[in-house]
Amino acid sequence: MDNTARKHYRKIGRIGNSYGFTLPKEALEELNVKQGDVVELSIKDGKLTVQRQETQEIDSQFLQIAERAFKRYDKAFKALRDR
Repeated sequence: MDNTARKHYRKIGRIGNSYGFTLPKEALEELNVKQGDVVELSIKDGKLTVQRQETQEIDSQFLQIAERAFKRYDKAFKALRDR
């Protein structure tokens, strides 16, 4: 495998109240990320590193149980919130 760094150049632009830049399709493919994925940004010695953040899927059965509990105890949760 080629260890040569691939360089891409981007301008920093305004995004709402923040600043940012786009990533080229090739970089996203190499990082194995797509829209909606989470990446970790690290800065050390003036260098920015971007890496894919592994996410854990939530078990669908757990989500169903939680949804039923929230529906069943909705009034109790709201009463606790409003205390």
